[in-house]
Amino acid sequence: MFLMATIQTVFGSRAFLTQLQTKQAAPTLLLKPESHGLDYMLLDSTGRGQFTLPFKYNVLATRGELQKKNYVHMMYFNLAADQEAIFVAQMKTFFDAYEQFPHITGLTLMRLDAKQIQFVLMSSWVSGSDFFALKSTPAFAPLNKFMNRAADQLGFHENGYRVIDPDDDQN
Repeated sequence: MFLMATIQTVFGSRAFLTQLQTKQAAPTLLLKPESHGLDYMLLDSTGRGQFTLPFKYNVLATRGELQKKNYVHMMYFNLAADQEAIFVAQMKTFFDAYEQFPHITGLTLMRLDAKQIQFVLMSSWVSGSDFFALKSTPAFAPLNKFMNRAADQLGFHENGYRVIDPDDDQN
């Protein structure tokens, strides 16, 4: 479950990212935002993609895998240094409960490769409603605490995406 790897993300328009995706030797996934007005995301789960200014994340833990057509939920936690160890311990508890989450297909905890302490929890689901159903359960309690703490201090935000086929104009 705990390992060291790199994931990269790049944000932009669908047209730009689709063009960028065709130039990559490493496999990438195109993610369409669920909320209007947000940028699309190109996700490189290998860390080998060639990008000018990607966001690079060190993978701390992972379960399952991201699959095509999945709903992907990204949660960004900006934390103070004294919260880091507590957060990681709570995430271990969350990962230990992975098998209890209905319709989850993947869960990854990452830390931004920068001085700023930012953790990203990426989860993938059969549908977005599966993620939102989990938010109302006791299993989600460790995350609620840090969502509120990060929002009150250095920042928290979350976005939902759908993995799409760049060649399918229906997405």
